[in-house]
Amino acid sequence: MDIENQASVARSDSRPWWAITFVLVSLPLILYNYPKIYSQLPEVWIHRRGSFRMIFEMNYPTWWTAILLFAAAMLVYELTYLRQHTSRWALWGLALVIAGLSYDEVGSIHERVSLLSEQWFDSPWTALTPFGIVGLAVLVFGLKATSHLDGGRRATAYIVAGFLTFAFVVLQEYLEHHPKYPKFVYKTFGVTNAWSRWFEEVTEIVGAMLILIGTALARNRGQFSGRLGFVLTKPTNIPNLRTILLVGLVIHCVIAFFFLPDARELTVRGNPAGWYPSAVFFLLFAHAYWQHHSQKKAPDAVNIDKTRLSSVWLVLSVFFILCSIGFLHNYGHVIADAIPGIRKPFYFNLLVIYFSVLASVIGMAFWLGLLSGRRFVYVPLLLSVPLMELFFTDRGVPFAASGIVSYLTACLFLTPCRQTTGRR
Repeated sequence: MDIENQASVARSDSRPWWAITFVLVSLPLILYNYPKIYSQLPEVWIHRRGSFRMIFEMNYPTWWTAILLFAAAMLVYELTYLRQHTSRWALWGLALVIAGLSYDEVGSIHERVSLLSEQWFDSPWTALTPFGIVGLAVLVFGLKATSHLDGGRRATAYIVAGFLTFAFVVLQEYLEHHPKYPKFVYKTFGVTNAWSRWFEEVTEIVGAMLILIGTALARNRGQFSGRLGFVLTKPTNIPNLRTILLVGLVIHCVIAFFFLPDARELTVRGNPAGWYPSAVFFLLFAHAYWQHHSQKKAPDAVNIDKTRLSSVWLVLSVFFILCSIGFLHNYGHVIADAIPGIRKPFYFNLLVIYFSVLASVIGMAFWLGLLSGRRFVYVPLLLSVPLMELFFTDRGVPFAASGIVSYLTACLFLTPCRQTTGRR
């Protein structure tokens, strides 16, 4: 590589692409929900408010906060295999706590527990207290283990700042439910309930970002990197990932069939069955991103068609991130529902959704040469998933089907780099 090309690469790496991504996604959502801006939006965008408003659930803001936390949890989990001399149990606990926050963001678990607590104990905090105590203990041990890593002090500082930000969110929620506080704030400062909810949701996004930056620093030995991969886990570094996803699928299906709230609950709060498929497709996005970069760097002697394969993985990364958003919106807000002028009935047709997704998955897998040998069995399995919704009427079937599609897709694409040499 000549000096000019080296300088070009250095300039490219110096750009903080992960920070740019944070801004490009977060800023439009924050401005859209800003009360003064929202009140002046064109009528067509106000009509589409369900997909963008932070006071609603199962939409873009919900996905963004949840996926930031999930990305952080996966970085901590990956770290347990990259730094084998560290305390694995403590880091596993930290990953579980962060993943729990991600799941709660989608499923509104703490809200449901607080409602039950109020019915049973006349206090919304009684049932939440044991979870808080256990979570805090696990968090302390996890942070202690993180601080002993290379560059761990800087990483721990960001993670602590993120959790303190979430603690501030808890304080906000407590004050919002206080009978006198909202009236006092409105009379004193002119702050309405809409302003309070907006500030609370923005605080959650900031807290999730700080936690993700901290976990990324822990994975990167305390050093910042400009590339987007700085905040993305490498699924190939995690052994037995398919087994973990299979266990997650079983839990997901149990929730879909036996613990899913009633339809009325799902219209006003989050959907616990929406988290798993969205999380799996995000993992696939991270995998496709790293495969794209590994194919670009592959020597010509190893992979003659590396340019084509790199392009396919790049397309797949975009496809998987759209699926991560779309499957969270499934049966509520489909991703295209936010586009003005698009008729809802077409995009709410489950057969159309599944045909588009499955055709893309199978086509890309064939293009990459992943349908040889035993993997070909995933094709009929994927094609049979829509039949579940035709022949079974249980209300948990659509949610279970989403999880099955994401798991089978992961089985097709989650392979080490050396195995994806492509078809010749």
